[in-house]
Amino acid sequence: MCFDGSPVLAPSMGVKMVPAVLGIITRHPMREDELIETLKHFSPSEVTATLTKLEISGKAQVVERLGSCLWSASASYYPSWESK
Repeated sequence: MCFDGSPVLAPSMGVKMVPAVLGIITRHPMREDELIETLKHFSPSEVTATLTKLEISGKAQVVERLGSCLWSASASYYPSWESK
């Protein structure tokens, strides 16, 4: 949220889904439910579809860590993490 309470990541602010998702998972791997909550101004199906497209295109990956599946940018490397 911005200081005035308005959403930071919202389609009405011209935020595009692919750059928003890539920006988030490049800095911090997240579970899919966390991404849906963070991008709650987009529909959950749009977030899920974008993640699938990013994975197919090779720009995103799912990594497993301590029993959780996390979305991460494909360029990120985690020596102790195994790709799913």
